[in-house]
Amino acid sequence: MRTAPLTLAAVLLATLTAAACQDGPLPTAAKVSSPRYHVGYKGLDVPLGFVTNDAECHVGKKGDRWPVAEQYDVKTFDAHLGVTPSGVVTLVCHGEIPAGQPLPERAEVEKGVLCFLPGQRETRDAQEVFTPSGEITLTCHLNPNGE
Repeated sequence: MRTAPLTLAAVLLATLTAAACQDGPLPTAAKVSSPRYHVGYKGLDVPLGFVTNDAECHVGKKGDRWPVAEQYDVKTFDAHLGVTPSGVVTLVCHGEIPAGQPLPERAEVEKGVLCFLPGQRETRDAQEVFTPSGEITLTCHLNPNGE
């Protein structure tokens, strides 16, 4: 059957095209099964005791929970990332709803979003808030000690 090699070639081409369209090296979190739906940190792993106020972060309406016409991704560097010596991670990112996208009439809070963090870590102890003034705030917490 000749369709199998053609199908494999089409999948390979689509994968290579998607990888070529990335805006830099793939983050370690991209190994998760749904990288296009992620919010949170994008970058290299960081050491324990690390703090920065300009981490690359992605926020926005992505994934199956939003109609396709309303989906968008916002890359921001207005982000505070802290990793304590014991491995507790806190990420807070701020962005703006893109021009042309509808603003909510009142604050929309999406709890339990999948948030990617340094070192291939992820958490659902996270929420995104979309405000009527056009602001987006993503807050993510990870405590590997379960406290």
